[in-house]
Amino acid sequence: KPSKEVLEKVAREYAGSVARHGPAGVSRLNENAAFETYLTEQLNAPGNREGMLLSSSYRKAMEGPAGPAKVQVAGQRLVKEMSSPQAQAVVRYSAATAGVVLALAALFHFGFRRRTRT
Repeated sequence: KPSKEVLEKVAREYAGSVARHGPAGVSRLNENAAFETYLTEQLNAPGNREGMLLSSSYRKAMEGPAGPAKVQVAGQRLVKEMSSPQAQAVVRYSAATAGVVLALAALFHFGFRRRTRT
């Protein structure tokens, strides 16, 4: 069973995440009265100053809208990149080389079969 400090830390981390990013939009967490009660008890435990400060921010975030409508994630933008001309050439030449090798193998195989049948 985790210690009191670990439980308080997990509660603070979760409440801080909800305060920063908004609720997850998952009914298991957002509409769970038992979880809300437990989290409030952990945040408001005696001596947990950071938890007490987070408690009001957490409540405000939970009262607002859930998910992306409230907060958009900021960060780098994913951009589709085309491969370099050199990489495209390697693929093209590899495919051409494979085709030539396959054709030569087929000619050798069928030529050898013709020779052995006569």
